[in-house]
Amino acid sequence: AFIGFDNHRKSVLFGAALLYDETAATFDWLFTTFLKCMSNKKPQTIYTDQATALLKSVPNIFQGVFHGLCSWHMSENAKKNVGSRANSCFFYELTNLISNVDDESDFDYNWDQMMKNCFDGRPISDWTWLVQTHRNRMHWSSAWVKSHFTAGLKTTQLSESFNAFLRGFLQPDHSLVQFFSHFNIMVQRMRDNHADLDFKAANTRTKNNYPNSQLMRSVVKKYTPGSFAFIHRQYDLSFKCYYQEDTSKGSELNKFFKVFTIEKVDDPDEVDDHNDDDADNDNGGASNSDEFQEMSPNFEDLDRLDERVITVDIRTKSFSCTCRMFENRGFLCRHIFKILEFLGGSVQYHCLKTIPAQYVLKRWTRDVHLSVDKLKSSMSVGTEDTTQAQRYQQICAVIVQLSTRVCADPEASQIFIDGVLEAGKKAEELLFSKGIVTNLS
Repeated sequence: AFIGFDNHRKSVLFGAALLYDETAATFDWLFTTFLKCMSNKKPQTIYTDQATALLKSVPNIFQGVFHGLCSWHMSENAKKNVGSRANSCFFYELTNLISNVDDESDFDYNWDQMMKNCFDGRPISDWTWLVQTHRNRMHWSSAWVKSHFTAGLKTTQLSESFNAFLRGFLQPDHSLVQFFSHFNIMVQRMRDNHADLDFKAANTRTKNNYPNSQLMRSVVKKYTPGSFAFIHRQYDLSFKCYYQEDTSKGSELNKFFKVFTIEKVDDPDEVDDHNDDDADNDNGGASNSDEFQEMSPNFEDLDRLDERVITVDIRTKSFSCTCRMFENRGFLCRHIFKILEFLGGSVQYHCLKTIPAQYVLKRWTRDVHLSVDKLKSSMSVGTEDTTQAQRYQQICAVIVQLSTRVCADPEASQIFIDGVLEAGKKAEELLFSKGIVTNLS
């Protein structure tokens, strides 16, 4: 199954196939066929396990696409291939290399320390699995992964959850017909859930605990509730941050800041499955005008945790943080929020009172679907250079997107159905006049 995120940060199925085996040649066929179905549009990132066939096939077909390796599978493979031959701190050190090491030079140092402390200084060449794992480090270590867009994923959790849920409907003696019957039920359930989330997003106001913050007000109506909840969480965490401007660098239009905490702060989970309350809370939210913490001159460097460097270009409203959350997840981090609030509070930088448009990715917004007019202008089904398969895909795309929206109201649904049936009748008459026979089934 090919699983990804929709604009609500929930699972969406792009496609699936039944495979006879799991060889590199089979995966080559699978990925090539998948790309054809997706009009040759490649994903930005694909996550798989450490299977040798996948390590060969993915870069062969998905050239230029970041290939991430599932951290959970890595941990399981480490237990199988290393097991008790390493001492107890090995798995802790490996987890640290996967998630917490942000610099490539730091990775090399930490890897050498792990080999020294966990394997009594034995050379890495003695461990075949470790040799391959080290060779593929740019596919799994945060030092490299954080520079690529992954929407926050580190594992194949979405796909595993889908497979596990599907297995609950299946029995070993089911035929292929029964399998596909259950599979279609699951797909329809996912589509229904998406339509339900679209309906809630369109008909309820998103919870915002900071009605006095222009930053939050500027995006609360743009993001879907699920996506806004992630931004809301980062904004919450910004109150635990302190900042210090590095006046030795930059100028009035280019600034440098250090942002840090003095207490441990956990990042949100890579996949947020918590239940977001969509009820309006604009009137009950507390004012944030007095909540911002300022830099205290008594803090020593040793007191600082999670220290990040923020670079700001005032002219282009550009922000860069060494945590690279925006590059990796598509959302601004708490460190940038801290500086945005500080700069936005100054008359000199009033242009930064709202979140810059380039940091609100359309993929997380409510209007990610094209409007009817835009859909019409983007379709090319009437041209002679389109194939029957392409016209089929475009027609399906229009029907699915429009039906997702109109089903929110029974009257609108009836108008849509009547229109589709009338249009279908005219199209059938045209086919008949041209002598084109189609399979009615």
